[in-house]
Amino acid sequence: MPRRRKHTAKASVTPSSTVTDPRIREILGLYDTTTTGIEVNEFTALNHAAVYRAVSIIANAIGVLPLKVYRRLGDTRQEAVDHPATRLLSVSPDSWRTAAVFRETLTAHALLRGNGYAEIVRNTRGQAIELHLLDPRLVRIDWSNKRPVYRVTPRTGGSPVELDHDQVIHIPALSWDGFEGRPPITCARESIGLGLAADRFGAMFYGKGGRPMGFLKKAARLTKTERDTLRQEWAELHEGVDNFWNVGVLSGGLEWQAVGISPKDAEFLSTRQFQIREIARWFGVPPHMLADLEKATYSNIEHMLIEFVMFTLMPWVRRWENELRLKLFTRVEQFTYYVEFNLDAMLRGDALNRAMANEIRLRNGALTPNEWRKQDNQPGFGEIGDKPLILASQLATLEQAASGELAQLRMGTPPADE
Repeated sequence: MPRRRKHTAKASVTPSSTVTDPRIREILGLYDTTTTGIEVNEFTALNHAAVYRAVSIIANAIGVLPLKVYRRLGDTRQEAVDHPATRLLSVSPDSWRTAAVFRETLTAHALLRGNGYAEIVRNTRGQAIELHLLDPRLVRIDWSNKRPVYRVTPRTGGSPVELDHDQVIHIPALSWDGFEGRPPITCARESIGLGLAADRFGAMFYGKGGRPMGFLKKAARLTKTERDTLRQEWAELHEGVDNFWNVGVLSGGLEWQAVGISPKDAEFLSTRQFQIREIARWFGVPPHMLADLEKATYSNIEHMLIEFVMFTLMPWVRRWENELRLKLFTRVEQFTYYVEFNLDAMLRGDALNRAMANEIRLRNGALTPNEWRKQDNQPGFGEIGDKPLILASQLATLEQAASGELAQLRMGTPPADE
């Protein structure tokens, strides 16, 4: 499919202070400061440990989950190892980046920026042969022709390049219009800002010697030189963690007057712990996965993991599967080919429960011995291991019955049931 490019005039740079529309500021990456006075965007948000961990957990899961291309064969299916999409999704999308890193990075873009984009390069048959990651900050979506067109600004500058909707892999976050995702960081800006403010307060508290801010008082009026000298000497003596227990000496009739509140009065530790749970709510990650084990028990962690897979990972998995099926295959191939993530690896549970579940499935014919061996990365038993045990036992019974009837016929005795 030929690639359509259209160059437009280079836009002039607009000062951030003159852009007042919140939506335009969001598109341009101009974020307002939060109530705490801290600016929150996709980069500063990663300085919050809970945000970094939540984003990395979801993105890493999408990156490491097995993703395969299948071909329908009637009521069965077969792994399509010969299709070009298999290499893109299992090995490398562009010959210099691994498939796992590609999926992880694009998902992180969607989690932080609201949308993840990758350009599709096709061969003469219309099949995708390369996927190139796009910086979401440089991509704009235009609906002027009642269909989406992606305007991509080159990293080196210059006029934007237009790409049709079928030339771009687009993974959105939760959307208002069903197409362009809204950045979770924008929605959670105040919560993240509060967490960053608590981190900064803790760093400044211990960096200032673990003491609340205050004043040095004296009845007589001090000159500017005297004030600067006293302030410098006090800072040299008391600032820094190493100087926490230094004894303060106030000469010349100076008196220390503390102001502010202590970390205990401000519920400093409780605030930081609450912000972990707040970030967990925003991203749909169980708190124990963010190292908050206060409510975690041995009996409920497994159920929380199942909920994480079903209600957090599954929506992202379906977005990926549907988008890849729509964009990586031609319209004819879409009737035969599809992609699918394998979530079984995350839902197996512990070794004992997994073995008990597999034993039940094996007895009922829902699992073959070779499939069980493959789960544990063990070699199979050959062709006989591909047959369910229930089928194997039935075949053995039929073979015994047939052998008995054949022996009777050879002896001249007719079978019991003609």
